[in-house]
Amino acid sequence: MAGGGTMMEGELAYLADRTSRGLHSRRAFLGRAGALGLSLVMAQGLLGSAAQAAGPQKGGVLRVGLHGGDYADTLNPLRAISAVERFNLRCVGDTLMASDSEGRPVPAAAEEIEASPDQRTWALRLREGLQFHNGQAVTGADVAATLMRHADPANRSGASGLLSGMDSVTSDGAHVVISFSAPNPWFAEALTDYRLVLQPAPLGSGAVPEVFSGPYIPRVNEPGVRHVFERNPRDWDSARGHVDQIEVLVINNHDARLAALASGQIHLANRADPRKAPKIAAIPDLQFVRGASGGRLAFSMQTGAAPFDRADLRLALKYALDRDAILRDVLSGYGRIGNDLPFVPGTEDFLAGIGQRSYDPEKAAFHYKRSGHEGMPLVLRVSDIAWPGALEAAKAFRTSAQAAGLPIEIRPEPAEGYFTEVWNKKPFTASYHDGTSSAGRLLSTYHLSASAWNETRFGGEALDKLVMEARATVDPQLQQNCFAEVARMLHEQGGSLVPVHCDSFELASNRVQGFGAHPDGEMMGGAAGIRVWLTA
Repeated sequence: MAGGGTMMEGELAYLADRTSRGLHSRRAFLGRAGALGLSLVMAQGLLGSAAQAAGPQKGGVLRVGLHGGDYADTLNPLRAISAVERFNLRCVGDTLMASDSEGRPVPAAAEEIEASPDQRTWALRLREGLQFHNGQAVTGADVAATLMRHADPANRSGASGLLSGMDSVTSDGAHVVISFSAPNPWFAEALTDYRLVLQPAPLGSGAVPEVFSGPYIPRVNEPGVRHVFERNPRDWDSARGHVDQIEVLVINNHDARLAALASGQIHLANRADPRKAPKIAAIPDLQFVRGASGGRLAFSMQTGAAPFDRADLRLALKYALDRDAILRDVLSGYGRIGNDLPFVPGTEDFLAGIGQRSYDPEKAAFHYKRSGHEGMPLVLRVSDIAWPGALEAAKAFRTSAQAAGLPIEIRPEPAEGYFTEVWNKKPFTASYHDGTSSAGRLLSTYHLSASAWNETRFGGEALDKLVMEARATVDPQLQQNCFAEVARMLHEQGGSLVPVHCDSFELASNRVQGFGAHPDGEMMGGAAGIRVWLTA
């Protein structure tokens, strides 16, 4: 019997290997596995293991259905906001550094990077032979131009906060030197940001050309509908860009994305609805990938706009938010309770002194009365394009706030134009942000005064000073103390209401290999298109 079992295992391993290489029919393999008494789940797991062991295969067309796009989507990195834009820029662009599977920065377009002992000066060297898609060589001057574009406050780049304190960028051929006014040990991580993809130096008028150097070349660009990319034959990195073509379809409706995946029209989909997990689990040949990405769902108030300029009104709304109800009813428990902070509770030591804020109608009513607000509706603008279930969460918030006498009026907004015309412009909106791999990067992106993505407008000189002190010190305890003080300021006075840090739920056909959860958030930090491959 033992010998028979060994023979069966050997046969299945052999067939799984051939199937993963496209030399044997998948249907025939599953049929043989079933005849030998192996369950469908076990057979598919064996195929997956064989495909991983065989390594990446080249070829095929990867079709991806993404939530989060609209007609305003662009390949201009200065304006990139949505999940679709991030995915697309990862396909077409090269960053100087990349994130490994643990979220750590590793060399990419920059073959070497080194900081001075005081970490005020960073020197890097570009890879030899790096070219833009138009055949033009990538030089240090292009690196300098790229960084200066994003650092310029007038350009309102979402990466501006990451480059704060940058004094100068000089170049000599493939060598680049970046100088800061204060130590910046976070710079290597900042260079992994998807917006900092390399582009040519200004040409003629100085307009930013949509020219890149990454693993795929854009061929079709229909914002809000469809994007097509073809593999760059001159790409420098053989460990990425496995498929011949990537087709991105904007599918903002969850059921439509699920149907497209189940029917084989697409291979990958983001933001699955956790409430439909049992239905999804019943679909054959499907991977259901869950990751604790730290992505936060938020209702954001601009603290400089009336009536949200009143600290007591902001506190009233925070106490009027029933986080448990949103986690239970909107996310089916797939996430962690938020605490009106960008950090996931319990993940950072400096959060130990900050208590968890809970739903408290009495405290909400107390702060609301003290705010002096006269009862005009507090208009919350929401669209499910921000995150699936945002409108339902807003309704739950309105219900819990009514018990404290807070008059929230929900104003549903169309998906089209939400990120360009509503978010970061109107005073009270729904927003979603993926997890990031460090507190410093998160604070630099979303909470410095200079950051274009400081959606609450909260901060100022005191907060900026603390963040810069944390960045400049080599003393870990001093850094933790700075982070703790910033967290207290945001918790007590800030404009973010964070009910939940959600898990990422993504779906993939079993033909997709190399796909999984990533510390930088959904779709492997946006890089799934260039990392995965297809089996036959």
